[in-house]
Amino acid sequence: MSNLKSERLSQLLSFQEQDPNDTFITFALALEYVSLGEDEKACNLFDSIYQKKPDYVALYYQYGKLMEKLNRIEDAKRLYQEGIVYAEKMGEVRTRAELFTALQEMLDM
Repeated sequence: MSNLKSERLSQLLSFQEQDPNDTFITFALALEYVSLGEDEKACNLFDSIYQKKPDYVALYYQYGKLMEKLNRIEDAKRLYQEGIVYAEKMGEVRTRAELFTALQEMLDM
């Protein structure tokens, strides 16, 4: 692991320790784990957001992509579909479009 990635991970872990209920920090930490190839840790963090704050629409695209990477296709589809519903409810037009595109790309495979 490069020094920059190590430093960024340490910083995010420190932020999470200070405020374990901050969804944004948890999300950022999960993304960092994805970039480091620590998929199980990322899954656990994404799942904790999914359980505690299912209306956090940014979650669905990244979590779905991770499920695709892990070949958990049905889980990815479900996440994209649920994310589309939440994005519509919250007026998140761009996020809805991204989720819809990701879902369509999977269905076209």
